[in-house]
Amino acid sequence: ASNTPWGESVTFVFNPSCDLVPKSEYISPFMDMHGSWRLKVKEPGENLFAFISVQHPQVGTMFRASLTANKVETSSVITSDDLEAFFWLMPHRVSIMAYWNALKLVWKNVPFYEHPRKENPSYRDEAIPRDEKMQFCPIFGGNKSNNLRREERIDRCFTWKDAKGPWSYLIAYTGKIL
Repeated sequence: ASNTPWGESVTFVFNPSCDLVPKSEYISPFMDMHGSWRLKVKEPGENLFAFISVQHPQVGTMFRASLTANKVETSSVITSDDLEAFFWLMPHRVSIMAYWNALKLVWKNVPFYEHPRKENPSYRDEAIPRDEKMQFCPIFGGNKSNNLRREERIDRCFTWKDAKGPWSYLIAYTGKIL
């Protein structure tokens, strides 16, 4: 995960068939850090599927997004240059849409949450004990079969680092400053 405006990135291990992971990164100023990410992905092949939702302890599901894609072969109609231009523009499109939606939330007076590092510089360290606690509690509707025994505990290896914005990746991808 990456939170472009704040220049942070976090990587971690999760069960792709369905997992609940503590929200370990400040993604949006319209969400606090009390939620958990529910993640599900399928191994890429001819199709790609990814699902994420934010489960909040007070309000329940407060965000949901999914991606479904099909593999496309290049042809005389779709050239590799077309695909390169499409993927070159995609980070810009995503960023513009994210900022546009943020502006609409501001217009609706949705509460704004400051980045947690202002009040709690060790907020990243809190993700690991939250994850350990979460792995020993009933999840997804209280189904006890989803509980992990202590010997089955997943070491997620949370790793935080500085991240570049989408424009930095474009410079690296094209090899020139845009």
